[in-house]
Amino acid sequence: MSEQQLADKLGMKRPYLNAISCGRKNVSIKQLERIAESLGMALHISFE
Repeated sequence: MSEQQLADKLGMKRPYLNAISCGRKNVSIKQLERIAESLGMALHISFE
């Protein structure tokens, strides 16, 4: 899946998604869950 296809699926603009993936934007856990779900992945977070 291209970055543009993922952005479309998430209802985000591609530059914003790119900024998230490059670490230039902070992202919420809820957004991470949506991204992971869109990619068919599970999100596992550990607070140690």
